Amino acid sequence: MLWFLYEVYEITIGSAPMTISVESPLSVTSGDTFTTKVKLKLSSTEILKNVMLRAEYPYGYSAVSASPAAVSENNIWSLGDLSPGAEKTIEIRGRLTGENLDERTFRFYAGVSDNGSVNPNFRSVIVAAQETIAIERPSIAIITSFNGDAAPTYVAPAGQAISASVRFQNNLPDKLVNPRVEVNLAGAALDKLSVRVQQDGFYNSGSNTISWNILNSAGASELLPGDGGTLNFSLASFPENILPIGNRDITVRISLTGTPVGSSAVSVSESSTIKIASQVTFSSKALYSTGPFDNTGPMPPKVESKTTYTVVWNIGNTRNDIAEAKVVAKLGQGVTMASAQSAGSDTLSYDGGTNTLTWNLGSLSAGSGFSTSGRETSFQVALTPSLSQLGTAPVLVTGIVFSGKDLETGNTVTVANQPLTTRLTQDPAFIQGDDIVVKK
Repeated sequence: MLWFLYEVYEITIGSAPMTISVESPLSVTSGDTFTTKVKLKLSSTEILKNVMLRAEYPYGYSAVSASPAAVSENNIWSLGDLSPGAEKTIEIRGRLTGENLDERTFRFYAGVSDNGSVNPNFRSVIVAAQETIAIERPSIAIITSFNGDAAPTYVAPAGQAISASVRFQNNLPDKLVNPRVEVNLAGAALDKLSVRVQQDGFYNSGSNTISWNILNSAGASELLPGDGGTLNFSLASFPENILPIGNRDITVRISLTGTPVGSSAVSVSESSTIKIASQVTFSSKALYSTGPFDNTGPMPPKVESKTTYTVVWNIGNTRNDIAEAKVVAKLGQGVTMASAQSAGSDTLSYDGGTNTLTWNLGSLSAGSGFSTSGRETSFQVALTPSLSQLGTAPVLVTGIVFSGKDLETGNTVTVANQPLTTRLTQDPAFIQGDDIVVKK
């Protein structure tokens, strides 16, 4: 006979200290904007610190705005500390595109971060939720794209030509008679002289509208069920130096009107925004005879003898505040940091292990270097040429790159400068040959 010995354990099933719920439409028409509400509630009896929310969006979805605003990539929220019973609601507006009867799933994760850091992979996920939305085909489809990008907000540099296309299709069971497409352009930044129209459209500069009377392949003013086409135009903002002060967005509103057989007239429309991106001016120069520091050593530089040079960086920003602004660079072969530097309230640091120099500016306000003074830093480097550099103009600083995040557009702004060598083209005392390493 076999005997079995059992032990009894007591297990307590607990509940999560926080709940999450998602409210959104069960279905949306492809291309329409809708709102998703995410609600968090703390059910524990203790304060929960550094609460974070992360959203994972499906293919075809573009976030337009959120309240409160996301802290990163339109899908990360830092909600601070939650007290017992406290609730937080995040409203996200966006647009979902896809084929008829497609289903797309949104996923949301709430948890806590390490020391309040904004990290999408936060320390622990406490609760998660998902919501699936069905896509319905619109009765009349309109899809607008700029340079091939169909997102509702497009970011473009000032003065650059933007190719726009409007795709349309009649999804009604009946033909659409007298179809007409109209584009309304608005915004002080628009350069009217830049507007070009194809497919026999007409641009009325007085009303700032482009219009097309749509004809099918047989030349009739009608669209049969399933018929569609593409219309093209282009536009640009004014160049940066003459852009107006204030809001420089260009709004593009597309509408298609027509009359289904046996019914009253119908109209569908959609709007897009073209945002003019920040334009950062970034200059670098190396000096010997002038600048904030006294430089020493032979000129031209000599093998195995030390010569110091002053490097000056200057940064300006035309529009839109920029966050997380910094400049990263590396020193050249045989070059070391000298003690002299002047970065004002900014941080200028050097990592000897990686030979990397970093200028942390933090935030860069709109108008810096234009309506207000620009940001500038200076530092001194020392070159001790090797025999292998004889007869050359050695590199002092290389890999010079500015980067920052445009807070208006969400885009990362980068500007690269050419390497600085001993060829001091901006030093008034520089003469030909002063850059070439000579024998000692």
